[in-house]
Amino acid sequence: GLSASDSEDLEGFYGDCNLFFSAEDLLKWSRSFYSYTLMEENELHALLQSTDGVSSFNALHWYSLQNDDQFHFTGHWRGFYTMVYFDVGRKRSIVYLNNTSMGYWLRPQLVQALVDILNDDAQPLTEPDPVEPPMQYLNATFEVEDLGVIGLSKIGDRSKITIDSNSYDLFKVDKTYFYVPAIDLWVWFTNTSGQGPRINCTNIYGKKTGEQILR
Repeated sequence: GLSASDSEDLEGFYGDCNLFFSAEDLLKWSRSFYSYTLMEENELHALLQSTDGVSSFNALHWYSLQNDDQFHFTGHWRGFYTMVYFDVGRKRSIVYLNNTSMGYWLRPQLVQALVDILNDDAQPLTEPDPVEPPMQYLNATFEVEDLGVIGLSKIGDRSKITIDSNSYDLFKVDKTYFYVPAIDLWVWFTNTSGQGPRINCTNIYGKKTGEQILR
């Protein structure tokens, strides 16, 4: 069932809290990045296309696909979930706010589904059927389409995921789902009978799956 979450609006944080926005406010903000009302087009383009070489953040702290015009940022605070997405090339935005316990599987898929609708290619939303991974899944190597070899390691209570020689913290958010904040990636496992575990890696731009590499 649902449970109440205190917004704690006097807790004393600055920057990421004590600032209140409506969906309309966030929509106007996202549109400013392709209407060039905040800065010149060339300067803004350079900042949006920048990268720190490790995470998916650019200089303006948006997640992005490298060499692409799509950007987004998401946040979660005490039961409140926010998504702001914009496509500079197509001049479109998707913004939503949620104050319920939104399923982890739905967070990336909802943006995918809305983009498909805008592209006249609507696809049904399908909830996955993940399994609770045993320890060996979290100390294994997988070959994942388009991402290459992904390594997982767990030492004590700390888990890591290595993609393209970059290592990131991997956080368990419930018994089946994991999250990688640096690249806004959701990870879960499925186990096809007799074929071994499969890893599923999803962000708002799509899902990639892969099989375990047995050594």
